Amino acid sequence: MQSDEKRIRIDDIFYPLIKGWRFIVSFTFVGLIIGIILVGAGYLRGEILREYNIKSSVAVVAQNREGTFISRSQDPNQNDIKLAEDITDPALFIFQSNNTLNRMIEKLKLVGIEPKDIRKKLKIVRYEDTQIIEMSLRWRSETEGLRMMTALIEIVDSELPETIKLGRVSVVDPPRATLISGSINASLLIFTVLACLLIGAAWYIVRFLIAPTIINEADMEDYFGIEIFESIETDADFAKQKPLSDYTSPAKEEIAAASHIIINRMEKEGCNKLYFTSTEHGEGVSKLVSGVAAQFAGIGKKTLLIDCNFKKPMLASMFEVDLKPEQSLNSLYNGESDKIDAIVNVGGYLGLLPVVLDDNPPNLNGEMLDVLKSAMEGYDYVFIDAMPVGEDAEVLELNRIADAVLFVTAFDKAYVDNVKIAVERLKESGIPIIGGLVNFKRNWHDIVKEKRTKKLHLFKSKKERDLNGKKEHQL
Repeated sequence: MQSDEKRIRIDDIFYPLIKGWRFIVSFTFVGLIIGIILVGAGYLRGEILREYNIKSSVAVVAQNREGTFISRSQDPNQNDIKLAEDITDPALFIFQSNNTLNRMIEKLKLVGIEPKDIRKKLKIVRYEDTQIIEMSLRWRSETEGLRMMTALIEIVDSELPETIKLGRVSVVDPPRATLISGSINASLLIFTVLACLLIGAAWYIVRFLIAPTIINEADMEDYFGIEIFESIETDADFAKQKPLSDYTSPAKEEIAAASHIIINRMEKEGCNKLYFTSTEHGEGVSKLVSGVAAQFAGIGKKTLLIDCNFKKPMLASMFEVDLKPEQSLNSLYNGESDKIDAIVNVGGYLGLLPVVLDDNPPNLNGEMLDVLKSAMEGYDYVFIDAMPVGEDAEVLELNRIADAVLFVTAFDKAYVDNVKIAVERLKESGIPIIGGLVNFKRNWHDIVKEKRTKKLHLFKSKKERDLNGKKEHQL
C-alpha cells in the first residue's frame, strides 16, 4: 500500500447508492408518509381554527389636527415628507401600545380580550423605510376583525397629535378580510421527501467512506501492491457446477485466463506449490482454488489439491466425493491410512486430499507440515486451500512448505482496513505474494439485474405454489 490514507475514487461513491437503492427508496417513502401526515395535520388544523386575515395599509403624514402640513401649505413639500418618514417609527410603537389597544377594546366593548391577545395576532411592518405602514390581523370573526382594524386606525390617527404633537395617518388600503382555511402545504411535503431521500443516500455514502470495501480491482494494485490476475464475475452456473464438469460460463473462462497467467508466473518464479488465502471466510477461495487446480489438471499437469481449511472444509463437497474413512488428511495425519489411500483421484490428473470436519480440528504444527510435505511428492503442481489469514495467523505456517501465496479478495466483502492487516501479515512473514484474484465482481448493471432476477424467481415460485395448490385442491 502506498500510504495509510484511504483514498476514495469519485465514481466509487455511486456504487453504495446503487447497492442501497432499496433502503433509500424505502426511506424516501417513509418521508412521503411523514409529509402526508404533517400536511394533513396542518390542513385539519386550518379547518378547525378557521380564521380571517384582516389587512390594511396606512401612510403617516406630517399634518396637524386641522389637516395642514407643517410647512403651512395644503400640499406637502420635501420637508413634510422627510418629517413624516421620521415619525413613522414612533407611529409603529403607538399602533401596538397598551394604551392604544385598551382604547380599542373599550370602544368596541370586546369581552375577555386583553392587549397581549391582540398583539399576538397583529403584525405591523414598515414598508422599505418609507412612511407606509402595512398591517395584518388574524381574527376568528370577519366582522369583528374589520371593526378592530378600522378602530385601530382611527385611534392612532387621534393619538399621534396627542402624544407626539404631530402627525396623522391616512388610509392607503381600507381593511379587507380573507378567509384562512385548511390548505395543502406542498412545499412541506416536498421537503420531507427530499430530506429523507438525502438522509438515506448520505447514510450509505458515509458508511462507505468510514469503512470502505474493495469495489475496484485497481485498489489492490495501487494500495497493496498486489497484481490482480483476473476478476471473476458473479456466476450462478459456475457456483452450481463441479470444477471438472464440462460446461461454459463467464466465470469459468475467467478462471481459465487466470490459470494461464498463474502457470506462467509460477514457471517464471520457479515454484510449484501455492496456497490460496483471503481476509475472511466467505470470499470464495475454495471455489477458485479448485477451479484453478482443475485447469492445471486439464492441460496434463499432475496436480494435487489439498484442503487445509480445517474450520470450514469445502473441497470434498464441491467435487461431490463420497469419502471413505481412510480418504482424508485427518486419517493420514493420525496414521490410519497412507498417502495412496488418503488422496482421492477426482478425475484425470487431479488428486484431492480432503479434510473432514472434526470436533477437534487439526492444526498446522510441525508434524502436520511433515505429513503435507510428504503428500506433495510426485506432483507437478500443488494447490492448498488455506484458512483466511486475516482471521487466523496460523496459516502462515504453510510458508514452510509452500513456495508462494495467492491472495483472494471478494468484491465488496472485507473492509479495506481488514484487507490491509491480512496483506501486511503475509508480507511481514516473508512469503512471496505471486498475485491475486478478485472474486464475485459485480457492476451497477449486475446489481440491478440480480435484484430483478430474484424478484422474477420469487414471482415464479409463488405462481408455481399457487398452481400446485389448485391441483391438490382439485384432486
